[in-house]
Formats: sequence, structure tokens, C-alpha cells
Amino acid sequence: MKKTLFTSIMLLALTLLIACSSLLPSPLPSKNNTIDEIVTPTRTPKKVDRDESSRADIPIETAKPTPEIETQDTTTEFESNIDKPKPSIKPKPIKDKTNNEYINIISELDPIVVANKIKDYAIQEWEDDYSMQKYIIDEQTESYQNLLTVVIDSEVKNIIMKNAFDNWQYELDMVEYEYTYQLEAYNKMIKIKPSNDVQQRILDKALKDWAPDFEMVIYDYEQQLKDYAEINN
Repeated sequence: MKKTLFTSIMLLALTLLIACSSLLPSPLPSKNNTIDEIVTPTRTPKKVDRDESSRADIPIETAKPTPEIETQDTTTEFESNIDKPKPSIKPKPIKDKTNNEYINIISELDPIVVANKIKDYAIQEWEDDYSMQKYIIDEQTESYQNLLTVVIDSEVKNIIMKNAFDNWQYELDMVEYEYTYQLEAYNKMIKIKPSNDVQQRILDKALKDWAPDFEMVIYDYEQQLKDYAEINN
């Protein structure tokens, strides 16, 4: 009976051993195999034959070389001009538009000097009367501006303007007055057409005695004709 019990126990143990062995994991790889060979299967890439002549030629653009730009070195020229003094700017006289030979002498006067002369004249004439000083300054300044616009396009106008300024200097209202009336007298004189020798002699003498004061030429001529007529009537 003991023998039968022992045999039964051995069979049971063998059965359990077989059952347990089926549940165990697969055996570990050997040390001779690498991890990559076990985990990742080795694949040989498929070789594809390609016809090189069948591929389209793809043009490749290459960067064009940038043309060299010649630059002129102006350092020397610039440095050479640093030490050169800048020319002073002076107002140019207003020349006549029709004949550059004649220049309006009023335009050659320094405006600052003119303003100071006008002020000094006003103070001299009206020392304690500021209202009259202002009146004189405004009047003289207006005459100065008027004279600047005068166009000198003939020798006669040039002479009349110079004489007027020589006579009155910075009393510019009188310069303007004399220029205006002397020019009117000249234009009147050239219209005179003597009809006989007496009239011609009187005109020639008036010109000799008074020109270029054409107002006096006209006055003398007319007065001499009047006196001649009274004597001979």
C-alpha cells in the first residue's frame, strides 16, 4: 500500500512539472545574437534599376556674379575744399533789362546804409516830434522802393538819375521828384520843332546854358520866345 501511495505522488508531481513547464516564457537569446537581430528582422532593400537617360534634366540656376562698381574716391577733393574760404555773397546791382550798359545807381546803395540815413535825417529834421519822424521815415522809404524799380535804358535817364542823386543824396523823395519831372521835361523838349532860325537859336542857347536840367531848358526856351515876341511886336 505504501508503494502504491508513493507511485501516485510521483505521478502527480510529474504531471505538475509538465504543466508548469508549458507556462514558462521562451528561452532568452544567446549571447552571440545582437539585440537588433532579434527585435528587428533584417531586410534587404529592393534594388530598383533606373534608366539614367529617362530622367528629365532639371536646370539649376546659379547666382550671377555681381558686377563690380567702380567708386571714385573723392576724399582728396573734399579735403582740398575744406580750407577754402567761402566767398561772401553781395547783392548784385539791378541792371537794365534792355541795355546792360546802364545801371540804376539807387540799386547799388546798401539797404542798411539807406535805412540809417533816412532815420538820421528824420531825427535831424524833427528831433522831438516822433510822429513826424515816423512820417519822414515812411515817406523816404516809399520813395526808395519806387526808385529801385526805375529802369535805366538810355544815356539821358542815366544822367538824370545821377544828377538827382548828386543833388539830393539820401533825401530820396526829392531824388524821385527831380528824376520824374526832369524826364517829363526832356520828353517835352524833344517834341519841340523850331519853325524858324530865331526859335532854333533860342533852343540851342537854352540847351547850352541849362542841360541836363531840362526843366530849366523848357522854362528858358518858353520865356525867351515870349520876350522876343513882345519886343518885336
